[in-house]
Amino acid sequence: MLLRDPQGVTHFFRHYDKDFWDIYFSRDPTVYQTYRKTIILPVGSPPGIWGLAEMNVMDKAQNFLRADFTEIVRFEVNDAPIYAGSDVNQDGTVNIQDLVMVANAIGHPGATDAELNPDINADGVVDILDLVQVANDIGDGSAAAPAIHNLTTEQIQSWLTQVKQIDDGSPDFRRAINVLENLLRAVLPETTVLLPNYPNPFNPETWIPYQLANASDVQITIYDTKGIVVRTLALGHQAAGYYTDRNRAAYWDGRNGLGENVASGVYFYQLQAGEISPMRKMVILK
Repeated sequence: MLLRDPQGVTHFFRHYDKDFWDIYFSRDPTVYQTYRKTIILPVGSPPGIWGLAEMNVMDKAQNFLRADFTEIVRFEVNDAPIYAGSDVNQDGTVNIQDLVMVANAIGHPGATDAELNPDINADGVVDILDLVQVANDIGDGSAAAPAIHNLTTEQIQSWLTQVKQIDDGSPDFRRAINVLENLLRAVLPETTVLLPNYPNPFNPETWIPYQLANASDVQITIYDTKGIVVRTLALGHQAAGYYTDRNRAAYWDGRNGLGENVASGVYFYQLQAGEISPMRKMVILK
């Protein structure tokens, strides 16, 4: 449909039904029926009286039919806040939330109507250039509270690497890289820590969380009360960051190195990461 704004400019809008662009009539199409659609105008649309300039309907054979209507449809648009294009969630501030929304949409097409649109540069696809624009618009703003968004150092480092690969040396790229580097520093733990396993007591499996201040070769060794090695979990070289949820923490299935279930009792687990080797206690209760 075409809408005419208060300044006389026409705007094209395509509306979707649940799964189709066209509206299928469930009753006799020759009988007068009323169909109502909600129209969402882009932020910043001029306020005033808008009108319906033209409307087309597509039939089941995919023929476009110009619809006849006898009454002039008009509606009033009130003033609304104008958001920057990089303010994807339209909360009035370009911040880390917008950066995450764009990053999560990379590789997908941009929005096709007035919904929240992570395709900042409107080139039809969400890509690293949109991430650069948001990071640039954050400017010197705070990159605080990254934990709220469950960001990982790998994610941010990946974004940073991609941005640097296409860096053209412009001020926009310089600011974007600076924001991402600050964000990377913000999500890095200050110290390497071995955290309490969970659940504890457990039967038969548990997760062992930890955090790394620096990239390291990581290994967790499990001992019995006599100091005999029960199991070694070689986790390989890992980047600095938080390894605390079940997708990232070390996992022990309660078996020894031979694949046998260990007995109930107290066990100790030790983290080896560089020169750091903290130890904690856990209990298997069957």
